[in-house]
Amino acid sequence: ALVDEAGTALYFAEGTGLDVRGGSIAIMGEKGNAVTMTSAEEGKMWNGITVTGAKRSEIQGTNIENAMFGIAVESGSLDVRDGVISRADRAGVFVRNGSVALQLIRVEDCMNVGVWATHSAVIDIDASTLSGNHVALVAGENSSVNLMRTQIDVNEVGIVDFGDNVLTQRNS
Repeated sequence: ALVDEAGTALYFAEGTGLDVRGGSIAIMGEKGNAVTMTSAEEGKMWNGITVTGAKRSEIQGTNIENAMFGIAVESGSLDVRDGVISRADRAGVFVRNGSVALQLIRVEDCMNVGVWATHSAVIDIDASTLSGNHVALVAGENSSVNLMRTQIDVNEVGIVDFGDNVLTQRNS
């Protein structure tokens, strides 16, 4: 397991990222003392965080900036709480054949998609904000997305629903 503590700043070169394959990650920032993960060079993108495998991972109190994919989960599971994912090039959060729980998260200013669920993805989004993205949320085929108390505003497109999925909204 990789553990990052509150207040840590990690800078990634273009084309690099954090790949968690079969293991787990715990990034434990705190309110007012966040872990920051960003590009080492202004105007350049790093790959982001990729989680695969059966072990559940956790990211808390973390600001993820300027990545191709802020977080990508494939055949894995991840809990994300109290953080910001901003200025991702392709998607702030991308999930395929995995599960992600987002709580108290802001996904903002992503150039393509804020949150993208596809191919058997399960995403629960609670008390979060999707704002300033090209597309706030993509619910692809065979995915399940549950929005609870989530604000979707100031995006060019709110929700793209490809059908053949489960998309629920409560107090959103």
